[in-house]
Amino acid sequence: PGLSFPESHCSQVVIIAGMGGELIASILQDAPWTKTNHTLILQPNSKIDILNAWLMDNGYQITQAHMVKDGGKLYQILSVIGGNDTIPLMPAQLLAHPQFFRQRDPLLPEYLEQLIGKYSHALKGVQKSEHLSDAAALESLILELQNMRRETETWQQ
Repeated sequence: PGLSFPESHCSQVVIIAGMGGELIASILQDAPWTKTNHTLILQPNSKIDILNAWLMDNGYQITQAHMVKDGGKLYQILSVIGGNDTIPLMPAQLLAHPQFFRQRDPLLPEYLEQLIGKYSHALKGVQKSEHLSDAAALESLILELQNMRRETETWQQ
């Protein structure tokens, strides 16, 4: 199960793809040896924010991030090594890591638009349910995402 097999620690590169961020984090939790002298290629299909928070809290650093589009769906591919990022991530950055900005990923603007739409729709539902604290957090997240989206607009200038 996961990375718990004989000689698993001997590999230099570990690829974990096509599953949710929570499951990827769980697999890595059970394989602390991945923090030293290993490159991880991670491709989460969901719960990206949970995976990024777990990586940040558990001594991993995202060194590269790429978006790919397949069948109309956008996917993140993360290259990760042991070592802490120097700056804590804000909630929106847990969804779209700063590495995407450093690399000026061409699919990032589309991804941010999708996130803004998703969380705007969620906000409407929360506002109807009168959970004001949840609404405030979503409003803040949407504002961060919109600011990130505006930043990508400067790339074409």
